Parts: sequence; C-alpha cells; structure tokens
Amino acid sequence: MAKVAPAPTDELVWTIAVARVLFGPQMNIQAPPNLNAGALDVLVQAGINDWGGVSPLTPDYVNPEAPWPEIERLREETASAGKTLAERLTIYPRIQRA
Repeated sequence: MAKVAPAPTDELVWTIAVARVLFGPQMNIQAPPNLNAGALDVLVQAGINDWGGVSPLTPDYVNPEAPWPEIERLREETASAGKTLAERLTIYPRIQRA
C-alpha cells in the first residue's frame, strides 16, 4: 500500500457518517488522528467517537512514519470539536461489563 494514495478526506468523512447512521450511537467508530491532521474536527462531526490507540509512550507501529499528535494538542482539538478526550483501556467499558 506504500504506493497507494490515501482516500480523499471527503470519502473518509462520508464513510464515517454513513457508518454512524447505519450502526447508531452505540457503535464505536475510530479514525487515527496521526493520519488525518487538519481534519480532526470534521471527523468528529462526521461521527467518530474514538481516536484509536493513541499513545504518548509508543510509536504507531502500523504507521511509524506518522507520529502520534501530542496529547495536549489532541485534547485541545478534540475540545474544539465539542468533545472531551478521555483515556480508556484497550477494551471498551461496555464490553468489559458484559
């Protein structure tokens, strides 16, 4: 995939929005912030509720050429989009309680 261009942002936003409509509010929908710089607020508005496995301690092993954003910057951009950045385990609390 190294020679394949990423999907245009509008296609990603459309896909997220359709997934949110189809799967409803209970589904967790992720989009990695390190691969979508400059579009974070649009992704939140489209319907994501999870940035994925962002870590201030480890690199993105899948995309090592794209470092994670600084947590404070991600917190600020998330707040600007009207949401709150929160820590979570690798398993969602709803599933953990099941």
